[in-house]
Amino acid sequence: MTALGRHSNVLIGLLLTVVAVLVIVAVIGLGAPAAPLPNAPVGLASAPVPAVIATPTPPPVASAPEQPVTPESPSAFEIAPGVVADCGRIDRDACEQAITLARAGNEGDIVGTTLIVVDDTCPPATECDPHLPLDAIVVFVTAGGDTTGWYAYHVVGTDTSLPEKAERWDDEIPQHIVDRIRAALATP
Repeated sequence: MTALGRHSNVLIGLLLTVVAVLVIVAVIGLGAPAAPLPNAPVGLASAPVPAVIATPTPPPVASAPEQPVTPESPSAFEIAPGVVADCGRIDRDACEQAITLARAGNEGDIVGTTLIVVDDTCPPATECDPHLPLDAIVVFVTAGGDTTGWYAYHVVGTDTSLPEKAERWDDEIPQHIVDRIRAALATP
């Protein structure tokens, strides 16, 4: 072998020895306890921080699931011969006024109505706009389950017992109202 070849073997041997020593030191160091944290404040004139006391997380509380819309709603009544009205969460007097307000000028569209469903635009158990105490949707159902025969009107009022304005509702009918309509249609 040449002199260069012997030197590279020596260098490789030294490198392996250094790696072996580092591995041994690391393994021995793993069993040593961690250095204690300093008790003195860190930084300039900083006050000591009180120890954090862990509080246990309370167990989850089971909440009662929201009840589905019942087919036989206590708010359903016959408003005219062959026409049932379901007022949902709206007071009956305000509901009847909302129906009258929504019907005005729209009689041609709602001919053949067999079911009228009125309810708040907000789903049950939801915070709503406090600036509109009465914010409801009135749906005239003229063709049963065929939604093309459902005519919806948005009725609002600054008093829960006094509807003031009604206009055509062009958006999708809120799901909780659709569920109420389907439940009412499913009852004989």
